[in-house]
Amino acid sequence: MKILLISVCNKYLKRIKNIVQMLDTQKSLLIHKNIVPIFLYGNTIIETEIPYDTIKVDVEEKYTNLYKKLYLGYKHIYEHYNFEYIIKIDDDTFLNIDLINNIGRLHWKVY
Repeated sequence: MKILLISVCNKYLKRIKNIVQMLDTQKSLLIHKNIVPIFLYGNTIIETEIPYDTIKVDVEEKYTNLYKKLYLGYKHIYEHYNFEYIIKIDDDTFLNIDLINNIGRLHWKVY
């Protein structure tokens, strides 16, 4: 299993909706490539539905606490998931799942 860890916060609900929509359009590729999206957030209420796994960590949601949020998220994943690797992105990242090959390397294209 490959984990796509997406760091989000309630401040940018439109970004969360956009990334959920992006994942929904590439759902068959997620399944084919055995990629599990997990949304990570801190002490906040996410005011939109996230139809994927979520991890809520006990950290105040602010930029200066990002390292704490990520540390606790990685710790949770390490303790509860059997995975090959983790790809961590933010809620403003656009990722083409098709560019991730079966051995986990990204193919970058420069435009």
